[in-house]
Parts: sequence; structure tokens; C-alpha cells
Amino acid sequence: MPIAIREKRLLQGISEGLTIADAAKYAGYKCSSPQSFSSVGCQVLKKLNIDISELADRMGFTDEVLLQKVGELLQARRATYAIYKGKFTGVKYDPDYIAIDKGIDKLAKLKGKYIDKVELTGKDGGDIELVISPAGLKREKTLEIE
Repeated sequence: MPIAIREKRLLQGISEGLTIADAAKYAGYKCSSPQSFSSVGCQVLKKLNIDISELADRMGFTDEVLLQKVGELLQARRATYAIYKGKFTGVKYDPDYIAIDKGIDKLAKLKGKYIDKVELTGKDGGDIELVISPAGLKREKTLEIE
């Protein structure tokens, strides 16, 4: 199957280090939001049967590099500035847990470490029982009087 010009440009943009959303924009796809560009880019990669994890490895994001990046993310800090009566009195650096969490989550997704399926089981790990009652069938109401 021949690859369209926009698909080639998308792959070229990704290989040059652009994000999937930026590469989709570079390729000429028309979308209304960054999320839409990202979605279109992922759909094209899926259509071309390109594995994101394999693409990341080709771009140099091997497991070793990602582990190093995760180590750096674990050191992320945010600054809190102290001001008293309108004057700067100091700065305090605390762990930036939001950045740490987002970074680790994105890296894990990129490498395909999350499973995209959910398994459901019934009681005690058995089968799920599905009970369907006919429409219009009413339950009997019973009232016990003591």
C-alpha cells in the first residue's frame, strides 16, 4: 500500500523529534485542538501499523534512556517564594509531585507499559452471570407484618 504525502510528512516530523501532535500539524492535517492533532497522528501510525514503542527505540528512547529520564524526573522541584510585606524574603524548593507523576505516566505509556484491556470476572473468579428479564414483567411485592 503506498504511503500518502501527509503520512510521509508525519513520519518525517516525528523522526525529527516533533511530538505526534506537532508532526500532524506539520504534515498538513487540519484539526481544531492539540488533542485532535495527537489523535489524528496516532490514528495514522496505527493505520500504517507502526508501533510507538518501536518508533521510540529508533529515535533513541531506549529503555535505558527512559530509566535515566525517570530518574531525572524523580528529582523535579518547584519553587515556592516567600514574600513578607511586599518584599522577597526567600525561596524554598519542594518536590514537584505533579510533574513527577505526569512524566512517569507519559514515559510508561510511550513504552507500552500499560495494558489497554480490562478483564472482568464474576463471583469468586468465575463466569459473569447475565440475567435478563422480559420487559413489562413486574416483581411481586411482599409485605411481612409481625
